[in-house]
Amino acid sequence: MEGVSGIKYALRPYQLKAKDEIREAMRNGARRVILRSEVGTGKTVCFSDLALSLIENKNPVMVVCNRKTLVGQAVEKLRGFGLDPAILMQNQLRGEPVLVVASADTLRFRAWPEWIRFVIIDECHLANFGYVLEEAKKRNLWTLGVSATPIPNKSNRLHELYQKMICTKRTEEHMLDGELEFDSYYVAKDAPDVSKLGMVKTSYGSDFKDKEVFALFNKPKMYDNMIENWLRMAKGKRTVCFCVSVEHSKKTAENFRAHGISAVHLDGSSSDAERKEAQLLFEKGVYHVLCNCAIFTFGWDCPSIECVIVNRATGSYELWRQMVGRGARPSEGKKGFLVIDQGGNYKRHGALMDEVVWSLAPPKKRKKGEEGVGVAPRKNCPHCEALIPVQSVDCPVCGEKLPVKEKTLVKAEFELVSPGAGLGLGSGSGKETGQSRGAWPEKAAYSNVEQFVRDCIRYQENYRTKDGKPMHRNAILYHIKGDMEAVRVYGKIKGYNEGWTKFQKALHE
Repeated sequence: MEGVSGIKYALRPYQLKAKDEIREAMRNGARRVILRSEVGTGKTVCFSDLALSLIENKNPVMVVCNRKTLVGQAVEKLRGFGLDPAILMQNQLRGEPVLVVASADTLRFRAWPEWIRFVIIDECHLANFGYVLEEAKKRNLWTLGVSATPIPNKSNRLHELYQKMICTKRTEEHMLDGELEFDSYYVAKDAPDVSKLGMVKTSYGSDFKDKEVFALFNKPKMYDNMIENWLRMAKGKRTVCFCVSVEHSKKTAENFRAHGISAVHLDGSSSDAERKEAQLLFEKGVYHVLCNCAIFTFGWDCPSIECVIVNRATGSYELWRQMVGRGARPSEGKKGFLVIDQGGNYKRHGALMDEVVWSLAPPKKRKKGEEGVGVAPRKNCPHCEALIPVQSVDCPVCGEKLPVKEKTLVKAEFELVSPGAGLGLGSGSGKETGQSRGAWPEKAAYSNVEQFVRDCIRYQENYRTKDGKPMHRNAILYHIKGDMEAVRVYGKIKGYNEGWTKFQKALHE
């Protein structure tokens, strides 16, 4: 077929599974489906592979992006799959190409390509795809939306226009498997009070009014506080800084330079050449900081980022995750990434691994003063004060070794039973040594490592606090961290790959 050279890329298991689930959903009658996959986990690769399969089966495809830059990125990725997309922007299409890439705004003013049978919408959580979705629905076209943050709201109307959501792996699982980097946080102590700020509808749903946020951050103390935090926590690290407005971004870059730190500002008016040059110099270490307003929020791939500064407050969970996610891509020699939160956003929205339940059901409205998603347990590094994953034995931010408290059993009267018996787990295949109902299974009571690990898993799954809350899923790693054989068996039971085991070993060396 014209425009197809048949090049195939090897998809990861979770991408293959997602592709199968999309097909199954559409076979079962869902015409409009969302694929949710985390920032940096290959959404573009997924839809490019799907586009290739569709075109090989004589189904013409149109990929729709939010703006010019993302159109160019989609075209580049599709060409990597041996496809030759026609671009619909200022130009008219010639003939009936089997693959078209268009911007959402263009489609409002150009004739809809009548021969298209399948529509793919990149970053479908954004509100400006409403026209495209309505048109696809009216024409009864197969439609796939892809996003890392597909949260339904009144602006994007995902719950009204899509029929099914398919999710790949959880973010935490990507991190454990070495496909994404772990996130650590430093929360500025003097984050401004945003309780009285007004809210406005944006492409991400509701958020604080930019002018009011800028008024809070456009103060000498706020500019200097951010510089001080960066020098203390991330000096020399490749950093992307998200600001409230163009003026705020320019002033932030100027302040970095005034303190002898190489920084550059970019915004929507920057040309493609300026952006490419800035990123190239950033990769080479000429610039330490890229300051921007809204242009690196999504669709930007720069794996070498070691630090993300969120130099603003946002009431949008989606925007927060998109900004933080820029640092999650793995890169050679990179060990985690740091988020410097200048706006108190961590308290509102949690960490990257603290996910909501992804669903087409609109999230419940929060009461005034109520915080966002549940925040998974984190601990403060006593050396640099960063909020880091509880399983860390060395601080991923400052590199210092963390003190380990000796475990002591709480003195109480417990019935002594065999391992796991108090949870209805059976006696296992280990030694019939007594084990308290209220404590983790201990390896000394077992002759079989796998049975020990499985009983630990069951203990964790059945554990509830006095308030009825479950134990954090990573607590088991803290319990068995000194025994690499047990860690290896745990990874095998959970289906994690060899890279995950190597990562855990490196953490404890």
